[in-house]
Formats: sequence, structure tokens, C-alpha cells
Amino acid sequence: MQGTFGSELAATVVGEETVSPTSSPRTLTSSTAAKGQSKSRLKRFQAVVWCITTLTLTSILVLDCKYGNTTSFRVDSSVDQRHHASYEELKALFSQARNNYEHKLQEEYGNYTASVFQRSALFKQITSNSNLSVDRLKRRLQIKVIQAQLKLQSDIIQGTRTSIEGEDLTATPVNFVFGIGGPSTAAGHGNLHSQSYGAVLETSLQPIFEALGIHFYAKNYARSGVDSGPQFAMCMHAIFGNELDIVSWDFAITDGRRYSDYELYAQRAGMHPGKPILFSFNPKHKNIDHYLEPAGMARFIIAPNVTSKFPHSDHLEELELLALPRGVRYFHCKNDKEMCLDHKWNTSAACPHQHKVMGQVGWHVGWKDHLLKGHLLAAFLIESIVDALDELDNSATDISTDPGEVPLVSPSISKGYLDFLLSLEATDHETFLASPIPQNFIALKEKLDPKAYQLFHRSNALCHMADLPTQARFDGLVTENMDMNITYLHAGKTTYNEEGAYARNAIPEPSVEESLPWLTYNPQYRDFLCEFLRIDSNDAFMIRHEDQWMTMVVPNNAENEVFSINKDWKTRAGLIVICGQYFPDFRLEEPINTINLVDVINTTESDGGIKVNGVTVTGAIDIDDGKHLCHVLQHQNGIYFPTAKHLKGQYEIKIRVGVKKTRLYFSAAFVL
Repeated sequence: MQGTFGSELAATVVGEETVSPTSSPRTLTSSTAAKGQSKSRLKRFQAVVWCITTLTLTSILVLDCKYGNTTSFRVDSSVDQRHHASYEELKALFSQARNNYEHKLQEEYGNYTASVFQRSALFKQITSNSNLSVDRLKRRLQIKVIQAQLKLQSDIIQGTRTSIEGEDLTATPVNFVFGIGGPSTAAGHGNLHSQSYGAVLETSLQPIFEALGIHFYAKNYARSGVDSGPQFAMCMHAIFGNELDIVSWDFAITDGRRYSDYELYAQRAGMHPGKPILFSFNPKHKNIDHYLEPAGMARFIIAPNVTSKFPHSDHLEELELLALPRGVRYFHCKNDKEMCLDHKWNTSAACPHQHKVMGQVGWHVGWKDHLLKGHLLAAFLIESIVDALDELDNSATDISTDPGEVPLVSPSISKGYLDFLLSLEATDHETFLASPIPQNFIALKEKLDPKAYQLFHRSNALCHMADLPTQARFDGLVTENMDMNITYLHAGKTTYNEEGAYARNAIPEPSVEESLPWLTYNPQYRDFLCEFLRIDSNDAFMIRHEDQWMTMVVPNNAENEVFSINKDWKTRAGLIVICGQYFPDFRLEEPINTINLVDVINTTESDGGIKVNGVTVTGAIDIDDGKHLCHVLQHQNGIYFPTAKHLKGQYEIKIRVGVKKTRLYFSAAFVL
């Protein structure tokens, strides 16, 4: 049963007290503004401030009566009547939203707020090798601000004239996407999904960005047990989609000292259409990725170092303890550590049946750690917005660009300055493409030829992927079912419902004809786990012995259309990789009678094996140095498969399991 809290600020249980829940994305559009254009500047500005303040304070979410379950919330188009704002107006709108956020931050951390979140403290915890990364982040923010304001102006102009038949007057919304990559520690296992640092980040920054006309998303697409490479890195398009402004690397617990995976991850970020800025949660990366900034990329290292400022709760009297703000209380216990452990998790209100809560183990951090990490990221980005807006005030900025390289353009909210900033991003990308490729991925370097090594790091990879959460699944690309009307909820969670999937324990009838591999999931994720916890699951494509040859085209037509860049399918090399599925949840039943990819290829049965575009696969090269999941397919003449004239850079992969009573599970196949 769903309901709203009316004009009150909705709240979600996240600790001993309540905080504002993660808001759904809101679309700020302009209605007809012919009347408004004749009003004075002052009245127009006052109306905008009232509008944004009202949105920020009273329209955060529509919740149902359970904990953290959200529905879509969309602002009526008549609410926002902004014109192309001046610098002064934007700064005022931003300042109001920032003040609201700082008030909430004060409630979370009280007297400790300044020492943890003041500018000087933030820039000691989130650092870069030089000002190049700082400038590139600032530039990305300025691009978004200008695009949003020009869109608002365009909306108003379009609203004053009649649409010509067949003309599309709908402008693309301006989004800022922060993609979170990592295993269970980043996904927030053990906590409610709304308590993960991605959810905290999104809740904090959505009102800030909306004040500037930008929709902010923190998509937490972390997934249990994964490494950063090769699959996650190579499938970054499919996982996050084509829009990506910042991507985080938070794989320390799974990657360990395997720095080659991080290097591949960074290279694939450089090849992503969004050219995202890289945020790493491993301080050691500062010593190995110094080449990224000269190569045109931006990279920041996140290393929180302020928790020592928090008191030890077990040293305090009861009244002193209760007086501590909730973000600090029970954060540290020196002698009686059990006291803090008793308060590490807070899921019982939303998930009262403890046996349905997984992940509350020693290597996962609790809600207070996620709260701190989310606020550190949010506060840092807010300070970066301050710098970006200050520079857009051309009366206070001295541009010192070398006139011999690019023309001087004064900062302003204008098409000319936007084009100037975009040209700088294009130049940085050209620099990246011309930069040397790291040579430390030994598994690739020793087992593949130099061409393949180049393809892995710099070509466009197109993935056909079963795992959740991924944007390709949410958008219906994997099953080519794009009419699902999926609604975004919060922090990467959507209304997506396992379309087209067969449960592993609900065995479908054998296929008597060639068909697609079965898309499967573990039903215990639905039946066993509390619904407010994790959103990730290790789904897989399944092929059984009792089925006939099963066929998939990689990429399929939908994936090829969305993820191809400038018809790059014409130059695709035909290198095919298949990655088996890793099932890390020991409390859930794992699939039985599984067979690995190599055994499928090496079967002695006459009617089994793998074929790519009609060519028989004769071997598979293990490339992931540890879990032995990802393999490059090979045939008797090498690792590059021929193209098919009737396919646009696509490869028809046929698989049949020859060994009786066995099943092959794989999570992804990708083509280079």
C-alpha cells in the first residue's frame, strides 16, 4: 500500500535516527514563458528561488509506507519557469541548496562537521597528482552548467512557437552521472541499499545539481565478488550506459595487488563515450598511475583520514554518549569494541527477519562508514562546483590560455564558451589516444599478440551481459525488449522486474529448435533476501546438454545500435571473449552439474562445442589471472574470427553442451 507524507519531509530509517531518503530524479522543464519574459528581473529571480527552495525542502520523495521503497517523482512542467540565468542568479540558487545541505550535515556530525568537511580537510582526503585533474573536473562541471542553462533557454523559446509537424522539440536532459564500480564492499552489503555511500551521495547532491538545472545520479552498480578486470572494465559501456561523468574504482578487497586490472580499468574509462573522471579508493594507486594526467585524463584518490577526530564511545558517560551526533556515536570503541559492533548495522526496522539479511560480516563496513564516505564525496564535489561557478563569473577571471594554441574565450554562460570547453575535452581525448599503453597486464601480454593487447586497452568493446545491475539490462538491450517503461528509483535501483529470466530451479522444457541461451537468476535472491538490501545478483546465461544448439548474436542489434561509435563495426577485429559466471554467495545454493567453457570446447562428443560465424572453436585462452573465468576464443588459424556479410560487425555464436547432465553458465560475451 502506497501513500505520501504530504508536505512533510519524508524520512528513511538509516541509523538510530532518521534522515531524508534518496530522492527520485526530477525533471525540471520550462512551460510557456511569454508572460514571464515581460516581468522584472527581480520578480523572476524571486520566483525561481522560491521554486527551487520549495522543491528542495518539501518534494524530496514519494515513499510507500515501508522503509526506503520509492516510487518515481516528477515535477510538473509548470513548476520551473527559469530563463537563461545570469551568474548572480545561479550562484544564489546554488548557495541556497548548499546551505540546506550543510544544515543536514551539521545534524549528522554536529561539532565535528568543520574539522571533517571544511575545504582544507576535504582536499587532504581527496587528492590528485596535480591541478590538471582539478581543472578537468571543474571544466566538466562548467560544461554541464552551461548546457543546462542553454537547454532552459531553448525550452522557453520552443514553448513560444508552434511545433511543426514531425519536428521533435524535446531536448535531451542534462545529466551528471557518478558510476560506482566495485564488489560487495562498494555495493553496501550488510546494509540497506539506501544506506550505501552511493545512496548517501545521490541524496546529498540531487538538490544541489537541480538548483543548477542538472539531474544528478549516483548509480551504484557494484556487484558481489567481482574484480575490476577484465570483464567489469571491458563491459563499462553495458554496465553504466553511455552517459558517465565520474566512475569510481573500489575493488581493493578483490583486486588486491593486481594493479594491471586497475590499469585496464583506467584505460577503458578513457575509451568510454563519456570520458569519465576516475575516482580511486586505493591510496597506493597514486604511485602507479602518474601517467594518466599527462595522457589527458583526470584522476582523484579518496583516502578518508579524519575518523581519528571522532571520540571513543566507550569512554563516555551515557549522557555524553547520547549527546553525540548520530554519525559519530559508536563510530570508535577502544576497549569495549563489542559496543560499537552492536551498532554497526541497522537493518532490523526495515528487515525484521534477521535470517533474510546477508553480508553482515567483518570485511563489510556498517552504515556509519558509508554515511561518512558518501558525505565526503558530496562535500568535495560541492567545493568543486563553487570553483566552477566562480570561474564562470568572467568579471573575476583572468584567462591565461596560450593564444598560439587556442583562441582566448572569456568564461560565460554562452554557446561560445561551451564550444571552447568541449574543444579542450576533445584535445585531451586526442592526447589520451596518442599516449603509450601500460604494459603490465602480463596475462594478456604473454598469451596474446600485440594487436590483441592494443585492442583490449584502446578499442571499443561491445558486451552481451547477464549480470545485474547493468544499464543494458535496465534498458532492455540484452533481451531486445525496449518497451518495459522502467522507472529509476534511487542510487541505481529501478523498477526493473526480471523480464525474460528463468529461475535456475524452475527448469524450462528442453529446446527442440535453435534458440537463445536461457537468461537465468537464482530465485533465492527474491525469496530469501530482504527486499531493501542489495540490488546486485549474479545472473547468467545457461546452456544445458538437453537443449539443441543455442545461438546468440554478439552484439545483438539493440546493443550494436546503442554502443557502436561512428560505425566502428566496420573495423571490428573479430576477437571474442566469453566470461564464465562466478557464484560468490555461499549461503545460497549454487548451480549443480556445471561444466566450464574449456570442457565444452574440448568435448569428445560429435554434436557439441562452440562455433563463431560457422568456424569451429578449438581452444580458449585464460586471461584473468586468478579466477579463470574469462577466455579468448581461438580456432585452428588464430584468435580473430571472420566477419559475416549479413551482419554489421556482429558474431553469431553457437554453443551446445556435449556432456550429459551438465550445464554451462556464463555471465558475458564481448567482441573487439
